[in-house]
Amino acid sequence: MRHVKKVDHLPKDGRFLRLRQFLFACHAPLEEIKTYSNAIQYLLSRGKITAIAKPGRQRATVRYDKNETTLVSTMVALHRKGYEWDAAQAIAASRLNKQSDQQDRLF
Repeated sequence: MRHVKKVDHLPKDGRFLRLRQFLFACHAPLEEIKTYSNAIQYLLSRGKITAIAKPGRQRATVRYDKNETTLVSTMVALHRKGYEWDAAQAIAASRLNKQSDQQDRLF
């Protein structure tokens, strides 16, 4: 839980999801829930995704940023093709950066 940012109030805009909702947003099939959970924990431990929780509870409910579902899905797809987690994360991040650059251009 040391990689989870503690906040006093959870945002009401719906941007942060619980783990089950986050997995559903990633379109994770039931038989691959463990693989997706491993990818999320890997990214969280490296500080690559945002997670928040309210302090003060023994077991806080961690919420994950909905905008980072594409990174997790791409990373799991690359891992299925035989890439290690480090290489899969690097490739997925570069693909997302390339897509965001293309969306920023007008022509």
